Amino acid sequence: MNDWRVLPRLLLLASFCALGSCASSPSDVASTELQQDSTREWDTVEPLMIAAAPTMPLLDIAVELFDPGVSGEDRSPVAAVRRLESQLLAGELRETLVRSNQWGVVRLVPTASSLTPV
Repeated sequence: MNDWRVLPRLLLLASFCALGSCASSPSDVASTELQQDSTREWDTVEPLMIAAAPTMPLLDIAVELFDPGVSGEDRSPVAAVRRLESQLLAGELRETLVRSNQWGVVRLVPTASSLTPV
């Protein structure tokens, strides 16, 4: 047999063995990723702190409708969904502020006004 033909094959086999011995088992990698995913701090849900009685003086809040980010003449379904979401999310923010019982009157307004403190 010719040594020059066997040598590349042996080097290839040796490199595959070396690379295979460096790899860890997939279960170890998956368990490490699961532990990291479970400890992400932005995924933890914080409970809403509800006051027994509001503190004085109460501040009135005006929640402005969110900007949907689409033009007024755009009639596509995506634009309609964006407009609806902008109203629903502002309404959800208003309801959360009311439920917290730490604010005065919370209004949903189309534009910002200087009549409300916050």
